[in-house]
Amino acid sequence: MRSRSLRLPPRPVPGPGRVGARILASALAAIALLAAASRPGGAETGPAVATSPAGPAAPRCLIKPQPPLDLKLEALDPLKPGGVARFRLTAVPRVPTEELRVQVQPAAAVAWVAGRRGERRAARRDEPAAFEFSVRVPARGRHALHVPVEITAADGTVWRRGAGLGLGPDPRAERARIVSDGRGGQAIEYEAAPAATGAGR
Repeated sequence: MRSRSLRLPPRPVPGPGRVGARILASALAAIALLAAASRPGGAETGPAVATSPAGPAAPRCLIKPQPPLDLKLEALDPLKPGGVARFRLTAVPRVPTEELRVQVQPAAAVAWVAGRRGERRAARRDEPAAFEFSVRVPARGRHALHVPVEITAADGTVWRRGAGLGLGPDPRAERARIVSDGRGGQAIEYEAAPAATGAGR
């Protein structure tokens, strides 16, 4: 009696499920990116980031550049409420330039007396240019005196900076003084008022 062998049809191999397909696609994409990065002139996948041995560089803070222009606004007379006071603005450009543009902008309550509100003046780097004018100090209230200055650098960049003071009666004025702001400009510094002391127990 012969023995008969039975041939079974091949069993189908199950395909990858959804999770397996995603894993496979991610692996293939990672391999492709690594291969592109390893070739000279490979495709760029994003902006370059500076790195250091310790890891990726920290994000840089964008700071507005300081205008290369030193300003000093000073009163040439006592600032008496209701009285006329002369002022001098001194501007020193710190970059090559050919012209300074000044525009005095007093508040409505600050009456104009003498001088030019707007002026253009030839200028050179590191050479001071002075502008003088006179206004009447307000008899009541505090009002602003603002003087913006503008220069155009040799590369075409326009730089603007301003100086200003508050004019008029101020109970803090006796404890105030004009000081440097550490950036080529000026600031008003007030002495702290004496602390109130309570009655002892």
